Amino acid sequence: IIGASVALNGGVTTTRTTDADGFYTFEALPQGNYSLIVSAEGYQSIDRSINVGSTLTIQSFTLDPEEPDDPNDINGDNAVNAVDIQSIINAVLGSGAFADVNNDGVANSVDIQLVINAVLGV
Repeated sequence: IIGASVALNGGVTTTRTTDADGFYTFEALPQGNYSLIVSAEGYQSIDRSINVGSTLTIQSFTLDPEEPDDPNDINGDNAVNAVDIQSIINAVLGSGAFADVNNDGVANSVDIQLVINAVLGV
């Protein structure tokens, strides 16, 4: 990947950018343990622990594309759940449309199903 950021934290803290071939170089590093963080826009970051010794150290990596955001994840918690459905129902039917419909003391997926059934006439 061209232009990926490669950050090194440990005995030295520094950052490089991958070249046109996806290569990067850190020279004359003190021996020790480091955290290597690789990131690029549109890709999932990698965080690796590495040990730099007295010989050449080569670190290769592949960045996976980021997973697209689910448009149904209204509250941004990376899960489509009852909270998101509540928000959708409130937006369409008005606030308070989803509540403890069956009066069991909990507003949950059973209540959502009851609202959906009522809307669909099931």
